[in-house]
Amino acid sequence: MKQFLFAVCMALVVPFASADSKSPGIHVTVSNIKEAKGKMAWALFAAKDGFPNKRENSVQHGFWDIEGSTSAAEGGEILKAIYLIENVADGEYALSVYQDLDLNQKMKSNWLGIPKEPVGVSLNPKVRMGPPRYDDSKFDFKGSISLDIKLHH
Repeated sequence: MKQFLFAVCMALVVPFASADSKSPGIHVTVSNIKEAKGKMAWALFAAKDGFPNKRENSVQHGFWDIEGSTSAAEGGEILKAIYLIENVADGEYALSVYQDLDLNQKMKSNWLGIPKEPVGVSLNPKVRMGPPRYDDSKFDFKGSISLDIKLHH
């Protein structure tokens, strides 16, 4: 049984170890994932137009797998996942993510526009009325950076 658990732990750790934070790109750790379901949608913005949820205004966007990309945090209940965005020119950016639980490639929200799916942005600014602002979420990128984004449910 111990060997089985060790093998499972190694299978989870080895893919993350290969994403060296010194390698080029934006290394993103998304935490507070409550279930390994759906996909993690992401959009990288170089300006405030459309931030945080209009993918068509982003410089890059896509979907990451959640299942197989997550590892249990302390206590085993909350998951985190590590991803890499490559081929990014030096500059100022802000990153937004949401967990697309139903795989419809659209962030669900209620009639007030409040997200029904877990969301997060770079630099984890304080949650206020309305969507996060680009200026509160922007970061300077020069070759390589590590970001930690906490999902809000």
